[in-house]
Amino acid sequence: MKAGTKNKNIHAVSPRIFSPGAHELAPFPHLFMFGMHKRSAATRGLQAHYNPGIEICYVLEGEFEWTVEGRHVRIRPGEASLTLPWQLHGGRENVIGRGHLAWVIIKPKRFIKNGTLTLGGWSGIDRETAKELGMIFTRMPSAHIGRVERMDAVFLDMYRELSAPMIGSAARVNALIDELLLICARQVSCSKTDAASFTQAHEVPPQIDAILRVMREEPGKDWALTALAHDAGLKTTAFSAWVKRVTGFSPMEYVIRARIEKAKTLLADRRIPITDISFDLGFSSSQHFTNVFKKNTGTTPTGYRNAHASPATHADDRR
Repeated sequence: MKAGTKNKNIHAVSPRIFSPGAHELAPFPHLFMFGMHKRSAATRGLQAHYNPGIEICYVLEGEFEWTVEGRHVRIRPGEASLTLPWQLHGGRENVIGRGHLAWVIIKPKRFIKNGTLTLGGWSGIDRETAKELGMIFTRMPSAHIGRVERMDAVFLDMYRELSAPMIGSAARVNALIDELLLICARQVSCSKTDAASFTQAHEVPPQIDAILRVMREEPGKDWALTALAHDAGLKTTAFSAWVKRVTGFSPMEYVIRARIEKAKTLLADRRIPITDISFDLGFSSSQHFTNVFKKNTGTTPTGYRNAHASPATHADDRR
């Protein structure tokens, strides 16, 4: 049983963000922004906004959560999301998470809510196909388009062409933009994007799935990598590779993730002291808990509690 391989070169590239006005984008007025960035900590500031075009995001490592038109969207490794110019979107609770993310914002010549899409003279996609793409994208039930094949290679090629232009680079970049749009449209047309299809796409062995479930249900337990791998019947390297492939995190990072999610639930009740939460979830001290929580959420436990405590628990505090 192998966890599978991915394009390793894409993880080694230097982080780059080509923002509007960057000289690398000058030959491409239809390319508003391009980026590949690995974030070591969650930060606040990704507020709800509109883009001037179609935004495609692809997760290489970690997990990212958006709010799109008021709906929660979570994308995991190997998955992508697509938002349209008229869709209000941003980080969930204005936070952009930890992980490795690639994204591009494409400005069509014309795109309106009835599905009319005109890409422009730069595109090699014919008019009828562009019309079909527009209808597919406007009828998407969710910005989450699920697991997509080859997108990592497309982003890596685009990164290389923009970073070090050579003869034919302009034509190559335009062809890659077309390919991204077609990959997304085909995925939306032929696949479901719920949790079951995610599991099936990864072909997760049942013992891995069971262990991940227990880790989520008992995040405060003193988990050890060797014991987890033994329970799965795998060597530690193979077990770690499977967990990373499915969740975007190493096993121990996944435990931290589970602890943070449980902490959010507990913090909503002001009757539970933060110190109790930290020790119950396996942190060595309340300061350790605070540091880890902020790294993963962009705010402190106290800040999160102040923003999310229910009216009932506020009343309890005043008694």
